[in-house]
Amino acid sequence: MRLTTLQKFLWAAVAVALVAMGAAFLLVDRSPEPIAQAAFRPTFSLPDAGGRLRTPADFEGKHLLVFFGFTNCPDICPTTLAEVAQVMDDLGDQAGEVQPLFISIDPERDREMGLAEYTEAFHPSILGLAGDAAQTRAAADSFRIYYEREANLEALDGQIVTHMKRIFTTLALIAAAGPALACETVTTGPLEVSRAWSRASIGTARPGVVYLTIRNSGTADDALMSITTPAADMPMLHQTVMTDGIASMPHAMEVPVPAGGQVALEPGGYHAMLMDLTQVLEEGETFPVTLTFRDAGEVTIPVTVQNIGASEPTCTSPDE
Repeated sequence: MRLTTLQKFLWAAVAVALVAMGAAFLLVDRSPEPIAQAAFRPTFSLPDAGGRLRTPADFEGKHLLVFFGFTNCPDICPTTLAEVAQVMDDLGDQAGEVQPLFISIDPERDREMGLAEYTEAFHPSILGLAGDAAQTRAAADSFRIYYEREANLEALDGQIVTHMKRIFTTLALIAAAGPALACETVTTGPLEVSRAWSRASIGTARPGVVYLTIRNSGTADDALMSITTPAADMPMLHQTVMTDGIASMPHAMEVPVPAGGQVALEPGGYHAMLMDLTQVLEEGETFPVTLTFRDAGEVTIPVTVQNIGASEPTCTSPDE
């Protein structure tokens, strides 16, 4: 089988991750499948935001980048969509040969909250699809994607969704950026907190997120116990956890900060989930977050709001 330049680029550069309610598949070859793989024929029949029923036949001749996720996810789903957007930008003139699709596994809520507005915030080429329960399950089964809604009293609506993770390729893309500003740093006792950032929100219905780095120069372990902020009525510490290939985001009772070490709240790991936002998180603005540590006490740091598709802070620490 001969690969085109575009196919080679996609196989080498596209990170396809099924995490945090997410699942992505890159379909880069239209040639007949070997007999051993013939049983795997992913397909879908789902309406877009305008109600038009979409199937693979609508994208004849294009390479499909398909991602399963949900818009209420504050951590990995936005990170993966940001990677998809970066890939589309980096493809340049060849971007027209690729169609990224976001298939909702929480379709009823995502339709109500505005699926098209959400996907377009990351990249105008990403097409959101949301069907009914039967259509969604059929598409997920076709792609061999696992998801399940579970009762959870910590969630705003009393429910969360567990999901599957697979990584097919690796991503090695570096986005061009302007000169980085120094991160604001605050201290309490031996602890230093820096690189505090968040993503812009679309309204206040979906949860926000806060990431930051904590360094402990002391000789005793400490732990982050809780956070508060006027930007949300229900801020909580969470951790993205993988167990037997299934991703979940349980509440973290504390975040350990080892003596002489550091811990990062970052995409795919520990993070602060801002549920029930009290304000729209506008790109370029800041809002305060107060951290409470077991031993070092409280400290407040301003959080910089970055683009909705950001995957890391734009500032740098003094030693970077």
